[in-house]
Amino acid sequence: MRAAFRNTILATAGALLFGAAIAVSSFAVSSAARVDPTKASCDTSGYCIIEKNKGSGGGVKASGSIGVYGKGAHAGGEFVSSGEYGVYGYDTGGGAAVDGVATGDGEGIYGSGEDGGFLTGAEYGAYVVGAEYPIYSSGGSSGDVFYTDNLGDGYFSGGVVAAGGFATVIRQGGSAPVSASGILAPRSTIEDTGTAQLAGGMATVRLDPTFARTLDGGAGYQVFLTPDGDTRGWLYVAEKFQRGFIVREAEHGRSTVAFDYRVVGHPAGTSDERFPTFNEERPAPPRSPTSMMQH
Repeated sequence: MRAAFRNTILATAGALLFGAAIAVSSFAVSSAARVDPTKASCDTSGYCIIEKNKGSGGGVKASGSIGVYGKGAHAGGEFVSSGEYGVYGYDTGGGAAVDGVATGDGEGIYGSGEDGGFLTGAEYGAYVVGAEYPIYSSGGSSGDVFYTDNLGDGYFSGGVVAAGGFATVIRQGGSAPVSASGILAPRSTIEDTGTAQLAGGMATVRLDPTFARTLDGGAGYQVFLTPDGDTRGWLYVAEKFQRGFIVREAEHGRSTVAFDYRVVGHPAGTSDERFPTFNEERPAPPRSPTSMMQH
Protein backbone atom coordinates (compact mmCIF):
# COMPACT_ATOMS: atom_id res chain seq x y z
CA MET A 1 0.00 0.00 0.00
CA ARG A 2 1.34 3.39 -0.81
CA ALA A 3 2.38 5.48 2.15
CA ALA A 4 0.38 8.53 1.08
CA PHE A 5 -2.80 6.46 0.69
CA ARG A 6 -2.21 4.75 4.05
CA ASN A 7 -1.70 8.11 5.79
CA THR A 8 -4.92 9.45 4.28
CA ILE A 9 -6.92 6.50 5.63
CA LEU A 10 -5.37 6.83 9.09
CA ALA A 11 -6.02 10.56 9.16
CA THR A 12 -9.63 10.08 8.10
CA ALA A 13 -10.18 7.34 10.72
CA GLY A 14 -8.64 9.53 13.40
CA ALA A 15 -10.91 12.38 12.50
CA LEU A 16 -13.93 10.10 12.66
CA LEU A 17 -12.90 8.71 16.04
CA PHE A 18 -12.19 12.21 17.38
CA GLY A 19 -15.58 13.46 16.17
CA ALA A 20 -17.32 10.47 17.70
CA ALA A 21 -15.59 11.12 20.98
CA ILE A 22 -16.75 14.72 20.95
CA ALA A 23 -20.31 13.60 20.17
CA VAL A 24 -20.29 11.03 22.96
CA SER A 25 -18.81 13.55 25.37
CA SER A 26 -21.43 16.16 24.45
CA PHE A 27 -24.21 13.60 24.83
CA ALA A 28 -22.91 12.56 28.21
CA VAL A 29 -22.77 16.14 29.48
CA SER A 30 -26.26 16.92 28.12
CA SER A 31 -27.72 13.71 29.56
CA ALA A 32 -26.08 14.27 32.92
CA ALA A 33 -27.54 17.74 33.15
CA ARG A 34 -31.03 16.34 32.46
CA VAL A 35 -30.84 13.08 34.37
CA ASP A 36 -29.32 14.54 37.54
CA PRO A 37 -30.34 18.22 37.65
CA THR A 38 -29.64 18.44 41.41
CA LYS A 39 -25.91 18.49 40.60
CA ALA A 40 -26.25 21.12 37.90
CA SER A 41 -26.39 24.88 38.31
CA CYS A 42 -26.86 27.81 36.00
CA ASP A 43 -26.75 31.58 35.94
CA THR A 44 -29.47 32.85 33.62
CA SER A 45 -32.53 35.05 33.52
CA GLY A 46 -34.46 32.21 31.91
CA TYR A 47 -34.98 28.64 33.13
CA CYS A 48 -32.25 26.19 34.16
CA ILE A 49 -34.18 23.09 33.12
CA ILE A 50 -36.90 22.87 30.48
CA GLU A 51 -38.54 19.54 29.71
CA LYS A 52 -40.98 19.25 26.80
CA ASN A 53 -42.48 15.90 25.88
CA LYS A 54 -43.84 15.73 22.33
CA GLY A 55 -45.49 12.39 23.04
CA SER A 56 -48.33 11.37 25.34
CA GLY A 57 -46.21 11.16 28.52
CA GLY A 58 -45.27 13.80 31.07
CA GLY A 59 -42.43 16.27 31.04
CA VAL A 60 -41.17 15.72 34.58
CA LYS A 61 -41.90 12.89 37.04
CA ALA A 62 -40.74 13.26 40.62
CA SER A 63 -41.20 10.95 43.60
CA GLY A 64 -40.07 10.96 47.19
CA SER A 65 -41.15 12.44 50.50
CA ILE A 66 -41.71 15.65 48.51
CA GLY A 67 -42.09 15.11 44.78
CA VAL A 68 -41.47 18.72 43.75
CA TYR A 69 -40.50 21.43 46.19
CA GLY A 70 -40.42 25.07 45.07
CA LYS A 71 -39.36 28.02 47.17
CA GLY A 72 -39.27 31.48 45.64
CA ALA A 73 -36.78 33.84 47.25
CA HIS A 74 -37.98 36.89 45.31
CA ALA A 75 -39.07 37.29 41.69
CA GLY A 76 -37.24 34.09 40.82
CA GLY A 77 -36.88 30.90 42.80
CA GLU A 78 -35.18 27.57 43.30
CA PHE A 79 -37.90 25.83 41.29
CA VAL A 80 -39.99 28.06 39.06
CA SER A 81 -42.28 27.14 36.22
CA SER A 82 -43.17 30.75 35.51
CA GLY A 83 -42.37 33.95 37.40
CA GLU A 84 -42.54 34.19 41.16
CA TYR A 85 -44.65 31.05 41.68
CA GLY A 86 -43.09 27.91 43.13
CA VAL A 87 -45.14 25.60 40.91
CA TYR A 88 -47.26 26.76 38.00
CA GLY A 89 -49.41 24.47 35.87
CA TYR A 90 -51.13 25.47 32.63
CA ASP A 91 -52.92 23.05 30.33
CA THR A 92 -54.37 24.03 26.95
CA GLY A 93 -55.91 20.63 26.26
CA GLY A 94 -58.33 18.46 28.16
CA GLY A 95 -55.96 17.35 30.91
CA ALA A 96 -55.11 18.73 34.32
CA ALA A 97 -52.79 21.68 34.80
CA VAL A 98 -51.43 20.18 38.01
CA ASP A 99 -52.23 16.60 38.99
CA GLY A 100 -51.42 15.75 42.59
CA VAL A 101 -51.95 12.30 44.06
CA ALA A 102 -50.86 11.45 47.61
CA THR A 103 -50.30 7.73 48.15
CA GLY A 104 -49.61 8.13 51.86
CA ASP A 105 -50.67 10.58 54.55
CA GLY A 106 -49.28 13.61 52.69
CA GLU A 107 -51.02 16.28 50.65
CA GLY A 108 -51.84 15.86 46.96
CA ILE A 109 -51.08 19.53 46.34
CA TYR A 110 -49.47 21.81 48.91
CA GLY A 111 -49.02 25.51 48.20
CA SER A 112 -47.59 28.19 50.48
CA GLY A 113 -46.77 31.79 49.64
CA GLU A 114 -47.38 35.39 50.66
CA ASP A 115 -48.82 36.36 47.27
CA GLY A 116 -49.97 33.19 45.57
CA GLY A 117 -49.57 29.75 47.10
CA PHE A 118 -51.17 27.85 44.25
CA LEU A 119 -52.29 29.11 40.85
CA THR A 120 -53.66 27.20 37.89
CA GLY A 121 -55.20 28.33 34.63
CA ALA A 122 -57.38 25.35 33.77
CA GLU A 123 -61.06 24.39 33.79
CA TYR A 124 -60.63 23.25 37.38
CA GLY A 125 -58.54 25.56 39.56
CA ALA A 126 -57.58 22.63 41.76
CA TYR A 127 -58.65 19.02 41.34
CA VAL A 128 -57.46 16.70 44.12
CA VAL A 129 -58.39 13.04 44.55
CA GLY A 130 -57.87 10.91 47.62
CA ALA A 131 -56.91 13.65 50.08
CA GLU A 132 -58.66 14.03 53.43
CA TYR A 133 -58.74 17.80 52.91
CA PRO A 134 -58.64 18.63 49.16
CA ILE A 135 -58.27 22.34 49.97
CA TYR A 136 -56.72 23.62 53.19
CA SER A 137 -55.71 27.25 53.62
CA SER A 138 -54.28 28.63 56.86
CA GLY A 139 -53.61 32.24 57.81
CA GLY A 140 -50.51 31.25 59.75
CA SER A 141 -50.08 33.12 63.03
CA SER A 142 -53.57 34.66 62.77
CA GLY A 143 -55.14 31.24 63.28
CA ASP A 144 -57.74 31.79 60.54
CA VAL A 145 -58.43 28.76 58.41
CA PHE A 146 -60.53 27.59 55.48
CA TYR A 147 -60.81 24.00 54.36
CA THR A 148 -63.00 21.52 52.54
CA ASP A 149 -63.08 17.82 53.31
CA ASN A 150 -63.55 14.90 50.95
CA LEU A 151 -67.26 14.73 51.83
CA GLY A 152 -67.98 18.09 50.22
CA ASP A 153 -68.25 20.06 53.47
CA GLY A 154 -66.48 23.38 53.92
CA TYR A 155 -65.47 25.44 56.95
CA PHE A 156 -64.57 29.12 57.32
CA SER A 157 -63.23 30.58 60.56
CA GLY A 158 -64.12 34.02 59.18
CA GLY A 159 -67.19 35.39 57.40
CA VAL A 160 -68.39 34.42 53.94
CA VAL A 161 -69.34 37.09 51.40
CA ALA A 162 -70.91 36.18 48.07
CA ALA A 163 -72.03 38.75 45.51
CA GLY A 164 -74.33 36.17 43.91
CA GLY A 165 -76.34 35.49 47.07
CA PHE A 166 -76.77 32.26 49.00
CA ALA A 167 -78.60 29.11 47.97
CA THR A 168 -78.95 25.59 49.37
CA VAL A 169 -79.56 22.45 47.33
CA ILE A 170 -82.45 20.40 48.74
CA ARG A 171 -82.56 16.76 47.68
CA GLN A 172 -86.03 15.27 47.43
CA GLY A 173 -86.69 11.57 47.64
CA GLY A 174 -87.13 10.25 44.10
CA SER A 175 -87.27 13.74 42.57
CA ALA A 176 -84.77 16.12 41.06
CA PRO A 177 -82.98 18.35 43.61
CA VAL A 178 -84.11 21.96 43.92
CA SER A 179 -82.36 25.15 45.00
CA ALA A 180 -83.66 27.32 47.87
CA SER A 181 -82.44 30.89 48.42
CA GLY A 182 -81.39 32.27 51.78
CA ILE A 183 -83.39 35.05 53.48
CA LEU A 184 -81.74 38.48 53.34
CA ALA A 185 -81.94 40.94 56.26
CA PRO A 186 -80.50 44.43 56.84
CA ARG A 187 -78.72 43.19 59.99
CA SER A 188 -77.69 39.88 61.52
CA THR A 189 -80.64 37.95 62.97
CA ILE A 190 -81.30 34.55 64.50
CA GLU A 191 -84.74 33.03 65.00
CA ASP A 192 -86.61 30.07 66.43
CA THR A 193 -90.18 28.81 66.08
CA GLY A 194 -92.46 26.61 68.15
CA THR A 195 -95.97 25.80 69.36
CA ALA A 196 -97.35 26.39 72.88
CA GLN A 197 -100.68 25.98 74.68
CA LEU A 198 -102.89 28.77 76.00
CA ALA A 199 -104.78 27.63 79.12
CA GLY A 200 -107.43 29.87 80.73
CA GLY A 201 -106.27 32.77 78.56
CA MET A 202 -102.55 32.66 79.57
CA ALA A 203 -99.32 30.79 78.70
CA THR A 204 -95.69 30.99 79.75
CA VAL A 205 -93.26 30.09 76.96
CA ARG A 206 -89.66 29.28 77.82
CA LEU A 207 -87.08 29.63 75.10
CA ASP A 208 -84.80 26.78 74.22
CA PRO A 209 -81.76 27.26 76.52
CA THR A 210 -79.24 26.94 73.68
CA PHE A 211 -81.15 29.46 71.56
CA ALA A 212 -81.45 31.87 74.50
CA ARG A 213 -77.66 31.81 75.01
CA THR A 214 -77.08 32.88 71.40
CA LEU A 215 -79.17 36.06 71.79
CA ASP A 216 -77.74 39.50 72.47
CA GLY A 217 -79.43 40.30 75.78
CA GLY A 218 -79.12 44.05 75.31
CA ALA A 219 -80.75 44.09 71.86
CA GLY A 220 -84.01 42.37 72.86
CA TYR A 221 -86.09 40.16 70.59
CA GLN A 222 -89.45 40.15 68.79
CA VAL A 223 -92.27 37.59 69.11
CA PHE A 224 -94.95 36.88 66.48
CA LEU A 225 -98.08 34.90 67.51
CA THR A 226 -100.66 32.94 65.52
CA PRO A 227 -103.55 31.14 67.33
CA ASP A 228 -104.43 27.68 66.01
CA GLY A 229 -108.15 28.03 66.81
CA ASP A 230 -111.00 30.39 67.72
CA THR A 231 -110.41 32.82 70.58
CA ARG A 232 -112.50 35.50 72.23
CA GLY A 233 -109.78 38.12 71.89
CA TRP A 234 -106.47 38.41 70.07
CA LEU A 235 -103.26 37.15 71.66
CA TYR A 236 -100.48 39.44 72.81
CA VAL A 237 -97.10 39.26 74.56
CA ALA A 238 -97.65 40.51 78.11
CA GLU A 239 -94.04 40.24 79.28
CA LYS A 240 -90.59 39.32 77.95
CA PHE A 241 -87.60 38.13 79.90
CA GLN A 242 -84.20 36.65 79.07
CA ARG A 243 -85.36 33.04 78.98
CA GLY A 244 -88.92 33.34 77.75
CA PHE A 245 -92.15 35.35 77.53
CA ILE A 246 -95.77 35.41 78.73
CA VAL A 247 -98.75 35.36 76.34
CA ARG A 248 -102.27 36.49 77.27
CA GLU A 249 -105.62 36.69 75.52
CA ALA A 250 -107.10 40.17 75.12
CA GLU A 251 -110.48 41.29 76.45
CA HIS A 252 -110.02 39.11 79.55
CA GLY A 253 -110.44 36.02 77.41
CA ARG A 254 -109.99 32.63 79.02
CA SER A 255 -109.62 30.46 75.93
CA THR A 256 -107.70 27.19 75.93
CA VAL A 257 -106.10 26.87 72.52
CA ALA A 258 -102.74 26.09 70.92
CA PHE A 259 -100.78 28.84 69.21
CA ASP A 260 -97.62 29.09 67.08
CA TYR A 261 -94.86 31.57 67.81
CA ARG A 262 -91.80 32.92 66.02
CA VAL A 263 -88.95 34.58 67.93
CA VAL A 264 -86.45 36.80 66.09
CA GLY A 265 -83.39 38.16 67.87
CA HIS A 266 -79.89 39.48 67.28
CA PRO A 267 -76.94 37.06 67.64
CA ALA A 268 -74.50 37.90 70.40
CA GLY A 269 -71.04 39.00 69.28
CA THR A 270 -72.14 40.39 65.88
CA SER A 271 -72.55 43.93 64.63
CA ASP A 272 -75.95 45.54 65.19
CA GLU A 273 -75.43 47.99 62.31
CA ARG A 274 -78.13 48.05 59.64
CA PHE A 275 -76.89 47.66 56.07
CA PRO A 276 -73.20 48.00 56.99
CA THR A 277 -71.01 49.38 54.24
CA PHE A 278 -69.09 46.69 52.42
CA ASN A 279 -65.54 47.52 51.39
CA GLU A 280 -64.96 45.38 48.32
CA GLU A 281 -61.21 44.87 48.49
CA ARG A 282 -59.90 42.53 45.84
CA PRO A 283 -56.34 41.25 45.46
CA ALA A 284 -54.54 42.22 42.30
CA PRO A 285 -55.26 39.61 39.61
CA PRO A 286 -52.32 37.41 38.64
CA ARG A 287 -50.75 37.75 35.26
CA SER A 288 -52.39 35.78 32.48
CA PRO A 289 -50.99 32.30 31.76
CA THR A 290 -49.76 33.45 28.34
CA SER A 291 -47.79 36.40 29.68
CA MET A 292 -46.34 34.29 32.49
CA MET A 293 -45.10 31.63 30.10
CA GLN A 294 -43.38 34.32 28.05
CA HIS A 295 -41.69 35.71 31.14
